[in-house]
Amino acid sequence: MGPTPEQIQHGPGYKLVARISHDNIKAFLLEQFSGGSRLAKRYMIYQTIMGAVLAGLLVYSIVTFFKGSKMELEWFSLAVLISFTALVVIHELLHAAAFLITGIRNISFGANFWRFIFYVQADREVIQKKQFRFVALVPFVVVNLVTAAGALWCIWQNSPAVILWLSIMAIHSFFCAGDYGLLCLYQNHPEKEIVTFDMKHERCSYFYEKIT
Repeated sequence: MGPTPEQIQHGPGYKLVARISHDNIKAFLLEQFSGGSRLAKRYMIYQTIMGAVLAGLLVYSIVTFFKGSKMELEWFSLAVLISFTALVVIHELLHAAAFLITGIRNISFGANFWRFIFYVQADREVIQKKQFRFVALVPFVVVNLVTAAGALWCIWQNSPAVILWLSIMAIHSFFCAGDYGLLCLYQNHPEKEIVTFDMKHERCSYFYEKIT
């Protein structure tokens, strides 16, 4: 049996690396992305590409609309609607499923609608690096595989619905910023063995370095 959060916080074998408020995470993520890690650079390149894809699809949809075809803009608009409703729920459910797969059961959902922040927390569950990486990456991998498959099928069928799948993929890349930002914390401290846990009543996550 591993240590409890109290043993980590008050014991001699751990040192605090970061305390993150669930309601004010964006400043922390920007700090992690600016740390210069290889993961941060790769994610920023990917997000730039996805941003260009999304902008290109929007321009293409508007141009075809003014040329008399509404279908492309309708597919794009549907993608935006799905992304900011159903996809948000799917993303968090995939995190929850990943927690369950790793054997973590004490999970719950949280949100700050005003700041458009959504998250899954594992209250008082001490999580190791490999577990955290798996939980963080599952939504990115699953959604990309599904949307890529949908886009390829539409290309094969010569269907304009390819706009739907590619737009969802591109928008979802921005949803994954929080996941990748937290993963960057580990790459910004490669020499440290870091564990993490959530404290639901504080609406905070803690990251501690094991020093013994």
